[in-house]
Amino acid sequence: MMKEKEPSLRHLYITEFNSKFCIDKDKDKDKDKDKDKDKDKDKDKDKDLLNKAYEKAWDSKKFEIENYWKRATYFWAFQAATFAGYFAIKEYTVKSKDPISLYSIIGVGVITALAWLFSNKGSKTWQNHWENMVDLLEDKITGPLYKISTMEKTFSVSKINEIVSLFFVFIWVILGVKYWVDNDLFNKFKFESIDWYVTLITVAVFLCLWSMLCGYGRGKFEKRKVKLYIREEEYIDPTSEEKGNNTGCWGIIYNKLKSYFPLS
Repeated sequence: MMKEKEPSLRHLYITEFNSKFCIDKDKDKDKDKDKDKDKDKDKDKDKDLLNKAYEKAWDSKKFEIENYWKRATYFWAFQAATFAGYFAIKEYTVKSKDPISLYSIIGVGVITALAWLFSNKGSKTWQNHWENMVDLLEDKITGPLYKISTMEKTFSVSKINEIVSLFFVFIWVILGVKYWVDNDLFNKFKFESIDWYVTLITVAVFLCLWSMLCGYGRGKFEKRKVKLYIREEEYIDPTSEEKGNNTGCWGIIYNKLKSYFPLS
C-alpha cells in the first residue's frame, strides 16, 4: 500500500493563515449581496422621492393656475364696479368739482388696476417656477412630455391678461390727468388755492404705488427670524378635594397646613 503524502508546508501555512484571519469567500459574497440590496433600497427611496416631488410640483402648478384666474375674476369685477361708479357720477355732472366722489373713484381705479397688474406678474412668476420644476423632474418620471410642444409660437393667455391690466392703469391715469385739467388744478399750487382732498388722494395713490413696488408688496427670499411661543400647561391633581389649591406656592403651604391640622 502506498503511504498518503503528508501535507506540504505551503498548504499548512495557507490553512493556518485562513483560520487566523477568517477569510471566507462565502461570507464576502453575502456581504456583497447585502450591499447590493441596500443600494436597491436606496434607489427605490430615490424613486419614491422623485415621484412625490413630481406630483407636488404638478399639483402646485395647477393650484397657481386656478388662483391666477380667481384673482383675475376678482379684479375684473372690481374694475367694472369702479367704472360703473365713475360714469354714474359723470352722467349727472357736466364738470364735477367734487374730489370726494369723482376723484376718489379715480384713485380707487388706479390702485386696483395697479394691484391687478402686479398680482398678474406675481402669479405668473410662481406659475413659471412650478412649470420649471415639472420640466426638471418629468424626464425621470414620464419622459419629456409636458415640455414638448407641437408649435413654435402661440398666444399667451396670461400675458394678454397682463397687457389688459396695464391698459386699465393707463385709462385711469388719463382720467386722473383729465380731472386735473378740467378743474385747472395744475395752476393752483399756491397754499391758499390748493385742493387738499385731491392732494391727499394723490399722495395716497403714490404711497400705495411705492409700497407695492418697493415696500411691503414685494416678497423677499432671504433669511427669516421666526419667534415661537410655547403655551405652558399646569396640571391639577383630579383626586384632590380642593381643586386649584394644591399647586403653586400657596397650594404647597395649604397642603402642608392641611397635613398638620387635618379638618375633622
